[in-house]
Amino acid sequence: MTGFAKFLLPLALLPTLSFAQPAGGMSEEQMRMLMQGAAQIQACMANIDQAQFEEIGKKAEAVQVELKQMCTAGQRDEAQARAIAFGMEFAESDVLDQLSLCGEIAKAMIPQVIAYAQANENSPEGSTHVCDNL
Repeated sequence: MTGFAKFLLPLALLPTLSFAQPAGGMSEEQMRMLMQGAAQIQACMANIDQAQFEEIGKKAEAVQVELKQMCTAGQRDEAQARAIAFGMEFAESDVLDQLSLCGEIAKAMIPQVIAYAQANENSPEGSTHVCDNL
């Protein structure tokens, strides 16, 4: 889940960009590029089949419960095999393919988002601090 969390970091910062004006060390061109990237991520995420996404999420939660029970019962080898089987199933899903594509778009934006957030943390136009935008 750590990789998924890293994918979500720039998405968490995007709302701070939507109301911001070019300030600090960011040119209008850099702001345009960030906004274009945000639109690309939104469009990419819209292509994810929400029913499949929710189904995989529910299945992952169920597998986690199952694994905890197996581990508690001392069935370590069986739990390991089950975890690998679920991982393989997830790896073959269309949802992961689409998330990976969206992740690549987000990954390319991370340096720009971080630079903007750092340059404008205390901007009078609006803070980019994560705590001010939750």
